Amino acid sequence: MVKNLLAALAALALAPAVAAQAPVERVGAHFTLQFHPGRLPVELAGKLADEALAAVESTWAPIERLVGAAKASPTVVHLYSVTTDYRAKEKEIASSVGMRHHVVAHATREAHADIWPALAAKDLETIGLPEATRESLVRAAAELLVGQRSAVIAIDPWLAEVVAVAVLEGKQALAPAYGVDWAFDSRRRLFDSCASPPTLRSVVQKERPAAGLEFEWAENEKAMVAQLFAASGGDWARKLLQSPGKTGTNWRVVRDAAVERVLGKDWSKSEAKWQKQIAAVRCPFWVVSPHVERQGARLLLVGSSEDASTVFAQQPVPVGSYRIKARCQIASASDSSLRIQLDWDQTSMAGVLVSRHLVEVGEWRDDGKGWRIDRAAKATIPYDTPFDLVVEVGVVPNTLVVTIDGVETLRWDCTARTMRGVWSVARNAGVAVLDGLVIEAVAAPAKGR
Repeated sequence: MVKNLLAALAALALAPAVAAQAPVERVGAHFTLQFHPGRLPVELAGKLADEALAAVESTWAPIERLVGAAKASPTVVHLYSVTTDYRAKEKEIASSVGMRHHVVAHATREAHADIWPALAAKDLETIGLPEATRESLVRAAAELLVGQRSAVIAIDPWLAEVVAVAVLEGKQALAPAYGVDWAFDSRRRLFDSCASPPTLRSVVQKERPAAGLEFEWAENEKAMVAQLFAASGGDWARKLLQSPGKTGTNWRVVRDAAVERVLGKDWSKSEAKWQKQIAAVRCPFWVVSPHVERQGARLLLVGSSEDASTVFAQQPVPVGSYRIKARCQIASASDSSLRIQLDWDQTSMAGVLVSRHLVEVGEWRDDGKGWRIDRAAKATIPYDTPFDLVVEVGVVPNTLVVTIDGVETLRWDCTARTMRGVWSVARNAGVAVLDGLVIEAVAAPAKGR
Protein backbone atom coordinates (compact mmCIF):
# COMPACT_ATOMS: atom_id res chain seq x y z
CA MET A 1 0.00 0.00 0.00
CA VAL A 2 1.99 3.00 1.26
CA LYS A 3 5.65 2.20 0.91
CA ASN A 4 8.51 4.34 2.19
CA LEU A 5 5.94 7.07 2.83
CA LEU A 6 8.13 9.64 4.49
CA ALA A 7 11.04 9.19 2.11
CA ALA A 8 8.70 9.64 -0.83
CA LEU A 9 7.21 12.80 0.61
CA ALA A 10 10.57 14.30 1.45
CA ALA A 11 11.85 13.69 -2.09
CA LEU A 12 8.70 14.83 -3.86
CA ALA A 13 8.90 18.06 -5.87
CA LEU A 14 5.81 19.88 -7.01
CA ALA A 15 5.03 18.84 -10.57
CA PRO A 16 4.85 21.57 -13.20
CA ALA A 17 1.42 22.56 -14.48
CA VAL A 18 0.30 20.46 -17.42
CA ALA A 19 -2.48 20.80 -19.93
CA ALA A 20 -5.54 18.56 -19.68
CA GLN A 21 -4.67 15.19 -21.15
CA ALA A 22 -6.52 12.84 -23.44
CA PRO A 23 -7.85 9.69 -21.75
CA VAL A 24 -5.27 7.12 -20.73
CA GLU A 25 -6.37 3.67 -21.85
CA ARG A 26 -5.44 0.35 -20.33
CA VAL A 27 -6.72 -2.93 -21.79
CA GLY A 28 -6.93 -5.98 -19.55
CA ALA A 29 -8.15 -9.53 -20.01
CA HIS A 30 -11.78 -8.62 -19.29
CA PHE A 31 -12.03 -4.81 -19.06
CA THR A 32 -10.92 -1.69 -20.83
CA LEU A 33 -10.07 1.12 -18.41
CA GLN A 34 -10.38 4.69 -19.65
CA PHE A 35 -8.80 7.15 -17.22
CA HIS A 36 -9.65 10.82 -17.71
CA PRO A 37 -6.72 12.45 -15.87
CA GLY A 38 -7.50 16.13 -16.31
CA ARG A 39 -4.30 18.02 -15.50
CA LEU A 40 -2.52 15.33 -13.52
CA PRO A 41 1.13 14.75 -14.45
CA VAL A 42 1.56 12.19 -17.23
CA GLU A 43 3.56 9.70 -15.18
CA LEU A 44 1.08 9.85 -12.29
CA ALA A 45 -1.85 9.37 -14.68
CA GLY A 46 -0.26 6.20 -16.01
CA LYS A 47 0.36 4.87 -12.52
CA LEU A 48 -3.23 5.49 -11.43
CA ALA A 49 -4.60 3.94 -14.63
CA ASP A 50 -2.56 0.77 -13.98
CA GLU A 51 -3.86 0.51 -10.42
CA ALA A 52 -7.44 1.18 -11.53
CA LEU A 53 -7.27 -1.57 -14.15
CA ALA A 54 -5.95 -4.00 -11.53
CA ALA A 55 -8.91 -3.11 -9.28
CA VAL A 56 -11.58 -3.83 -11.91
CA GLU A 57 -9.84 -6.99 -13.18
CA SER A 58 -9.80 -8.34 -9.61
CA THR A 59 -13.58 -8.80 -9.78
CA TRP A 60 -13.64 -11.41 -12.55
CA ALA A 61 -12.62 -14.46 -10.50
CA PRO A 62 -15.00 -13.88 -7.55
CA ILE A 63 -17.90 -13.17 -9.93
CA GLU A 64 -17.23 -16.42 -11.78
CA ARG A 65 -17.19 -18.23 -8.45
CA LEU A 66 -20.36 -16.61 -7.13
CA VAL A 67 -22.46 -16.24 -10.26
CA GLY A 68 -20.93 -18.49 -12.90
CA ALA A 69 -18.72 -18.34 -15.95
CA ALA A 70 -19.51 -16.23 -18.98
CA LYS A 71 -17.77 -15.25 -22.16
CA ALA A 72 -15.89 -11.99 -21.81
CA SER A 73 -17.73 -9.12 -23.49
CA PRO A 74 -16.46 -5.63 -24.32
CA THR A 75 -16.77 -3.86 -20.97
CA VAL A 76 -15.50 -0.34 -20.32
CA VAL A 77 -14.92 1.42 -17.01
CA HIS A 78 -14.25 5.16 -17.02
CA LEU A 79 -12.40 6.83 -14.14
CA TYR A 80 -12.36 10.62 -13.77
CA SER A 81 -9.87 12.70 -11.82
CA VAL A 82 -12.25 15.68 -11.86
CA THR A 83 -15.45 15.04 -9.92
CA THR A 84 -17.53 17.53 -11.91
CA ASP A 85 -16.76 15.54 -15.07
CA TYR A 86 -17.97 12.38 -13.36
CA ARG A 87 -21.12 14.07 -12.01
CA ALA A 88 -22.02 15.25 -15.52
CA LYS A 89 -21.83 11.67 -16.79
CA GLU A 90 -23.71 10.38 -13.74
CA LYS A 91 -26.52 12.85 -14.46
CA GLU A 92 -26.93 11.35 -17.94
CA ILE A 93 -27.36 7.83 -16.53
CA ALA A 94 -28.85 7.91 -13.03
CA SER A 95 -32.19 9.16 -11.75
CA SER A 96 -30.58 10.49 -8.55
CA VAL A 97 -27.11 11.98 -8.40
CA GLY A 98 -24.58 13.38 -6.00
CA MET A 99 -24.11 10.65 -3.39
CA ARG A 100 -22.49 7.61 -4.97
CA HIS A 101 -19.04 7.68 -6.54
CA HIS A 102 -19.80 5.15 -9.26
CA VAL A 103 -22.64 4.62 -11.70
CA VAL A 104 -23.35 1.71 -14.02
CA ALA A 105 -25.04 1.75 -17.44
CA HIS A 106 -25.96 -1.89 -18.01
CA ALA A 107 -27.41 -1.21 -21.46
CA THR A 108 -24.11 0.06 -22.85
CA ARG A 109 -21.88 -2.12 -20.63
CA GLU A 110 -20.11 0.88 -19.18
CA ALA A 111 -19.42 2.15 -15.69
CA HIS A 112 -18.13 5.49 -14.48
CA ALA A 113 -16.36 6.46 -11.24
CA ASP A 114 -14.34 9.36 -9.89
CA ILE A 115 -11.21 9.63 -7.81
CA TRP A 116 -12.32 10.52 -4.32
CA PRO A 117 -11.56 12.20 -2.11
CA ALA A 118 -10.16 14.87 -4.44
CA LEU A 119 -6.53 14.75 -3.32
CA ALA A 120 -3.60 16.87 -4.45
CA ALA A 121 -1.31 15.35 -7.06
CA LYS A 122 1.57 15.21 -4.55
CA ASP A 123 -0.56 13.09 -2.20
CA LEU A 124 -1.66 10.80 -5.02
CA GLU A 125 2.01 10.38 -5.93
CA THR A 126 2.59 9.09 -2.41
CA ILE A 127 -0.41 6.86 -1.77
CA GLY A 128 -1.44 5.88 -5.28
CA LEU A 129 -5.09 5.14 -6.02
CA PRO A 130 -7.13 6.00 -2.89
CA GLU A 131 -8.70 2.98 -1.21
CA ALA A 132 -12.16 4.57 -1.44
CA THR A 133 -11.72 4.87 -5.22
CA ARG A 134 -10.57 1.27 -5.49
CA GLU A 135 -13.72 0.18 -3.66
CA SER A 136 -15.91 2.20 -6.05
CA LEU A 137 -14.20 0.59 -9.04
CA VAL A 138 -14.61 -2.92 -7.62
CA ARG A 139 -18.29 -2.38 -6.98
CA ALA A 140 -18.85 -0.83 -10.42
CA ALA A 141 -17.05 -3.62 -12.24
CA ALA A 142 -18.83 -6.31 -10.25
CA GLU A 143 -22.23 -4.77 -10.97
CA LEU A 144 -21.40 -4.70 -14.69
CA LEU A 145 -20.41 -8.37 -14.70
CA VAL A 146 -23.54 -9.39 -12.81
CA GLY A 147 -25.66 -7.46 -15.31
CA GLN A 148 -24.08 -9.43 -18.16
CA ARG A 149 -24.97 -12.71 -16.46
CA SER A 150 -28.49 -12.04 -15.21
CA ALA A 151 -31.47 -10.50 -17.00
CA VAL A 152 -33.19 -9.82 -13.68
CA ILE A 153 -30.89 -6.84 -13.11
CA ALA A 154 -32.87 -4.91 -15.72
CA ILE A 155 -35.83 -5.11 -13.31
CA ASP A 156 -33.97 -4.69 -10.03
CA PRO A 157 -30.37 -3.35 -10.09
CA TRP A 158 -30.29 -3.59 -6.27
CA LEU A 159 -29.62 -7.32 -6.62
CA ALA A 160 -26.39 -6.60 -8.52
CA GLU A 161 -25.40 -3.98 -5.95
CA VAL A 162 -25.71 -6.51 -3.12
CA VAL A 163 -23.57 -9.04 -4.98
CA ALA A 164 -21.00 -6.30 -5.68
CA VAL A 165 -20.66 -5.53 -1.96
CA ALA A 166 -20.11 -9.24 -1.34
CA VAL A 167 -17.33 -9.23 -3.95
CA LEU A 168 -15.75 -6.20 -2.29
CA GLU A 169 -15.78 -7.75 1.18
CA GLY A 170 -14.88 -11.30 0.19
CA LYS A 171 -14.38 -13.70 3.08
CA GLN A 172 -14.65 -10.92 5.68
CA ALA A 173 -18.44 -11.10 5.58
CA LEU A 174 -18.39 -14.82 6.41
CA ALA A 175 -16.39 -14.31 9.60
CA PRO A 176 -16.71 -10.67 10.67
CA ALA A 177 -13.95 -9.47 12.99
CA TYR A 178 -14.89 -5.97 14.04
CA GLY A 179 -12.15 -3.49 14.84
CA VAL A 180 -9.77 -4.86 12.20
CA ASP A 181 -10.89 -3.26 8.93
CA TRP A 182 -12.38 0.14 9.64
CA ALA A 183 -13.92 0.41 6.16
CA PHE A 184 -15.74 -2.89 6.77
CA ASP A 185 -16.94 -1.61 10.14
CA SER A 186 -18.01 1.75 8.74
CA ARG A 187 -20.25 0.05 6.18
CA ARG A 188 -22.26 -1.22 9.18
CA ARG A 189 -21.85 1.57 11.68
CA LEU A 190 -25.51 2.67 11.73
CA PHE A 191 -26.45 -0.77 13.05
CA ASP A 192 -24.02 -0.52 15.97
CA SER A 193 -26.11 -0.15 19.15
CA CYS A 194 -29.14 0.83 17.06
CA ALA A 195 -32.09 1.15 19.43
CA SER A 196 -34.70 0.28 16.78
CA PRO A 197 -33.02 -1.65 13.97
CA PRO A 198 -34.96 -2.04 10.74
CA THR A 199 -36.57 -5.36 9.94
CA LEU A 200 -35.27 -7.44 7.07
CA ARG A 201 -38.56 -7.07 5.20
CA SER A 202 -38.48 -3.27 5.48
CA VAL A 203 -34.93 -3.24 4.14
CA VAL A 204 -35.76 -5.51 1.23
CA GLN A 205 -38.79 -3.43 0.25
CA LYS A 206 -37.13 -0.02 0.56
CA GLU A 207 -37.24 2.41 -2.35
CA ARG A 208 -33.92 3.74 -3.61
CA PRO A 209 -33.15 6.81 -1.44
CA ALA A 210 -32.09 10.11 -3.00
CA ALA A 211 -29.61 11.50 -0.50
CA GLY A 212 -28.65 12.19 3.09
CA LEU A 213 -28.85 9.79 6.00
CA GLU A 214 -31.34 7.57 4.16
CA PHE A 215 -28.71 7.00 1.47
CA GLU A 216 -26.15 6.03 4.12
CA TRP A 217 -28.69 3.67 5.68
CA ALA A 218 -29.25 2.04 2.29
CA GLU A 219 -25.50 1.52 1.83
CA ASN A 220 -25.19 0.00 5.32
CA GLU A 221 -28.18 -2.22 4.65
CA LYS A 222 -26.70 -3.59 1.42
CA ALA A 223 -23.57 -4.64 3.30
CA MET A 224 -25.63 -6.34 6.00
CA VAL A 225 -27.89 -8.09 3.49
CA ALA A 226 -24.86 -9.34 1.52
CA GLN A 227 -23.42 -10.71 4.76
CA LEU A 228 -26.69 -12.48 5.59
CA PHE A 229 -26.91 -13.98 2.11
CA ALA A 230 -23.27 -15.12 2.13
CA ALA A 231 -23.86 -17.08 5.34
CA SER A 232 -26.66 -19.08 3.67
CA GLY A 233 -24.40 -21.13 1.39
CA GLY A 234 -21.98 -20.91 -1.52
CA ASP A 235 -24.69 -20.85 -4.21
CA TRP A 236 -26.57 -17.88 -2.77
CA ALA A 237 -25.74 -15.46 -5.61
CA ARG A 238 -26.89 -17.90 -8.30
CA LYS A 239 -30.21 -18.33 -6.49
CA LEU A 240 -30.57 -14.56 -6.05
CA LEU A 241 -30.04 -13.84 -9.73
CA GLN A 242 -32.26 -16.51 -11.27
CA SER A 243 -34.77 -15.50 -13.92
CA PRO A 244 -37.90 -13.93 -12.37
CA GLY A 245 -40.07 -16.33 -14.35
CA LYS A 246 -43.77 -15.66 -13.78
CA THR A 247 -43.21 -13.06 -11.06
CA GLY A 248 -43.47 -10.31 -13.68
CA THR A 249 -41.66 -6.98 -13.77
CA ASN A 250 -42.64 -5.41 -10.45
CA TRP A 251 -39.33 -4.95 -8.64
CA ARG A 252 -40.88 -5.52 -5.20
CA VAL A 253 -42.30 -8.90 -6.22
CA VAL A 254 -39.08 -9.86 -8.03
CA ARG A 255 -36.93 -8.89 -5.05
CA ASP A 256 -39.09 -10.76 -2.53
CA ALA A 257 -38.91 -13.88 -4.67
CA ALA A 258 -35.14 -13.56 -5.02
CA VAL A 259 -34.66 -13.20 -1.27
CA GLU A 260 -36.88 -16.21 -0.60
CA ARG A 261 -34.83 -18.34 -2.99
CA VAL A 262 -31.77 -17.55 -0.87
CA LEU A 263 -33.16 -17.53 2.67
CA GLY A 264 -36.35 -19.56 2.36
CA LYS A 265 -39.99 -18.48 2.55
CA ASP A 266 -40.18 -18.35 6.34
CA TRP A 267 -39.58 -14.65 6.92
CA SER A 268 -39.79 -15.13 10.70
CA LYS A 269 -36.75 -17.41 10.67
CA SER A 270 -34.91 -15.05 8.35
CA GLU A 271 -35.77 -12.12 10.63
CA ALA A 272 -34.33 -13.96 13.64
CA LYS A 273 -31.03 -14.47 11.78
CA TRP A 274 -31.08 -10.84 10.67
CA GLN A 275 -31.56 -9.52 14.21
CA LYS A 276 -28.85 -11.83 15.55
CA GLN A 277 -26.45 -10.50 12.96
CA ILE A 278 -27.34 -6.92 13.88
CA ALA A 279 -26.76 -7.61 17.58
CA ALA A 280 -23.20 -8.72 16.81
CA VAL A 281 -22.19 -5.51 15.00
CA ARG A 282 -19.42 -3.55 16.71
CA CYS A 283 -17.95 -0.48 15.08
CA PRO A 284 -15.13 0.89 17.26
CA PHE A 285 -14.26 3.56 14.71
CA TRP A 286 -16.19 5.24 11.92
CA VAL A 287 -14.35 6.53 8.86
CA VAL A 288 -16.33 9.69 8.11
CA SER A 289 -14.30 11.11 5.24
CA PRO A 290 -11.63 9.20 3.39
CA HIS A 291 -8.78 9.05 2.66
CA VAL A 292 -7.98 6.82 5.64
CA GLU A 293 -5.84 3.72 5.56
CA ARG A 294 -5.07 1.38 8.44
CA GLN A 295 -2.01 -0.85 8.39
CA GLY A 296 -1.98 -2.78 11.64
CA ALA A 297 -1.60 -0.19 14.40
CA ARG A 298 -0.60 2.48 11.88
CA LEU A 299 -3.22 4.98 10.72
CA LEU A 300 -2.72 7.13 7.63
CA LEU A 301 -4.85 10.25 7.20
CA VAL A 302 -4.80 12.17 3.91
CA GLY A 303 -6.99 15.25 3.83
CA SER A 304 -7.96 17.43 0.90
CA SER A 305 -9.11 20.99 0.33
CA GLU A 306 -12.71 19.71 0.15
CA ASP A 307 -12.86 16.90 2.71
CA ALA A 308 -11.07 16.46 6.01
CA SER A 309 -9.77 12.97 6.62
CA THR A 310 -11.67 12.04 9.78
CA VAL A 311 -12.13 8.96 11.96
CA PHE A 312 -14.74 9.06 14.74
CA ALA A 313 -14.65 6.67 17.70
CA GLN A 314 -18.01 4.95 18.11
CA GLN A 315 -17.41 3.68 21.65
CA PRO A 316 -17.76 5.95 24.70
CA VAL A 317 -14.73 7.39 26.43
CA PRO A 318 -13.57 5.52 29.57
CA VAL A 319 -15.19 6.30 32.90
CA GLY A 320 -13.27 8.93 34.86
CA SER A 321 -9.95 10.35 33.73
CA TYR A 322 -8.54 9.24 30.40
CA ARG A 323 -5.80 9.85 27.87
CA ILE A 324 -5.49 9.63 24.09
CA LYS A 325 -2.03 8.92 22.77
CA ALA A 326 -0.22 8.08 19.56
CA ARG A 327 3.18 8.34 17.93
CA CYS A 328 2.58 10.85 15.15
CA GLN A 329 4.22 12.25 12.04
CA ILE A 330 3.17 15.32 10.06
CA ALA A 331 4.18 15.10 6.42
CA SER A 332 5.91 17.93 4.62
CA ALA A 333 4.36 20.43 2.21
CA SER A 334 1.28 21.21 4.29
CA ASP A 335 0.66 23.56 7.20
CA SER A 336 -2.69 21.98 8.04
CA SER A 337 -2.95 20.81 11.62
CA LEU A 338 -3.42 17.30 12.95
CA ARG A 339 -6.41 17.40 15.29
CA ILE A 340 -7.49 15.36 18.28
CA GLN A 341 -11.18 16.29 18.63
CA LEU A 342 -13.03 15.65 21.87
CA ASP A 343 -16.52 15.82 23.38
CA TRP A 344 -18.56 16.09 20.19
CA ASP A 345 -22.15 16.76 21.30
CA GLN A 346 -23.76 17.16 17.84
CA THR A 347 -23.23 20.94 17.82
CA SER A 348 -19.74 21.56 19.22
CA MET A 349 -16.47 19.96 20.29
CA ALA A 350 -13.15 20.72 21.89
CA GLY A 351 -9.93 20.14 20.01
CA VAL A 352 -6.16 19.93 20.21
CA LEU A 353 -4.59 21.25 17.00
CA VAL A 354 -0.97 20.31 16.35
CA SER A 355 1.06 21.85 13.55
CA ARG A 356 4.75 22.33 12.88
CA HIS A 357 5.22 25.48 14.97
CA LEU A 358 2.15 25.58 17.18
CA VAL A 359 -0.04 23.58 19.53
CA GLU A 360 -3.50 25.04 20.12
CA VAL A 361 -6.58 24.15 22.15
CA GLY A 362 -10.04 25.54 21.57
CA GLU A 363 -13.62 24.82 20.57
CA TRP A 364 -15.52 24.42 17.32
CA ARG A 365 -19.22 25.21 17.07
CA ASP A 366 -21.70 24.56 14.30
CA ASP A 367 -22.15 28.24 13.49
CA GLY A 368 -19.87 28.66 10.49
CA LYS A 369 -17.17 30.53 12.42
CA GLY A 370 -14.64 27.72 12.62
CA TRP A 371 -12.30 27.04 15.53
CA ARG A 372 -12.10 29.45 18.47
CA ILE A 373 -8.62 29.11 19.94
CA ASP A 374 -8.36 29.63 23.71
CA ARG A 375 -4.77 28.60 24.42
CA ALA A 376 -1.68 28.26 22.24
CA ALA A 377 1.96 27.34 22.74
CA LYS A 378 4.93 27.39 20.41
CA ALA A 379 6.27 24.04 19.30
CA THR A 380 9.08 22.67 17.17
CA ILE A 381 7.83 19.63 15.31
CA PRO A 382 9.95 18.87 12.24
CA TYR A 383 8.16 17.52 9.20
CA ASP A 384 8.36 13.76 8.70
CA THR A 385 9.77 13.20 12.19
CA PRO A 386 7.94 10.98 14.71
CA PHE A 387 6.79 12.54 17.97
CA ASP A 388 4.75 11.25 20.91
CA LEU A 389 1.45 13.08 21.42
CA VAL A 390 -0.54 12.59 24.63
CA VAL A 391 -3.80 14.34 25.51
CA GLU A 392 -4.98 13.81 29.09
CA VAL A 393 -8.44 14.73 30.35
CA GLY A 394 -9.26 14.96 34.05
CA VAL A 395 -5.95 13.60 35.34
CA VAL A 396 -5.51 17.14 36.60
CA PRO A 397 -9.07 17.94 37.74
CA ASN A 398 -11.17 19.84 35.16
CA THR A 399 -8.11 20.24 32.98
CA LEU A 400 -6.92 19.05 29.57
CA VAL A 401 -3.15 18.59 29.36
CA VAL A 402 -1.16 18.24 26.14
CA THR A 403 2.24 16.56 26.23
CA ILE A 404 4.67 16.24 23.31
CA ASP A 405 7.64 13.91 23.58
CA GLY A 406 7.17 13.71 27.33
CA VAL A 407 7.17 17.48 27.86
CA GLU A 408 4.01 19.27 28.96
CA THR A 409 3.12 21.83 26.30
CA LEU A 410 -0.06 23.49 27.58
CA ARG A 411 -3.10 23.15 29.82
CA TRP A 412 -6.70 24.12 29.19
CA ASP A 413 -9.54 24.55 31.65
CA CYS A 414 -12.33 22.26 30.41
CA THR A 415 -14.74 22.89 33.27
CA ALA A 416 -17.40 24.21 30.87
CA ARG A 417 -17.59 20.90 29.00
CA THR A 418 -18.47 17.39 30.09
CA MET A 419 -15.60 15.86 28.02
CA ARG A 420 -17.71 12.68 27.79
CA GLY A 421 -18.79 13.10 24.17
CA VAL A 422 -17.45 11.36 21.06
CA TRP A 423 -13.79 11.79 20.15
CA SER A 424 -12.09 11.70 16.75
CA VAL A 425 -8.89 12.41 14.84
CA ALA A 426 -8.75 14.55 11.70
CA ARG A 427 -6.46 16.09 9.11
CA ASN A 428 -7.67 18.80 6.72
CA ALA A 429 -4.98 18.67 4.03
CA GLY A 430 -1.87 16.65 3.36
CA VAL A 431 -0.65 13.49 5.06
CA ALA A 432 -0.40 12.58 8.74
CA VAL A 433 0.46 9.25 10.35
CA LEU A 434 -0.66 8.04 13.78
CA ASP A 435 0.92 4.88 15.13
CA GLY A 436 -0.61 3.03 18.07
CA LEU A 437 -3.58 5.38 18.51
CA VAL A 438 -5.38 4.41 21.73
CA ILE A 439 -7.66 5.82 24.38
CA GLU A 440 -7.26 4.47 27.91
CA ALA A 441 -8.47 5.07 31.43
CA VAL A 442 -6.03 6.75 33.81
CA ALA A 443 -5.97 6.27 37.56
CA ALA A 444 -6.47 9.37 39.68
CA PRO A 445 -3.11 11.02 40.49
CA ALA A 446 -1.73 11.44 43.96
CA LYS A 447 -2.75 14.65 45.71
CA GLY A 448 -0.53 17.60 45.09
CA ARG A 449 0.03 17.09 41.42
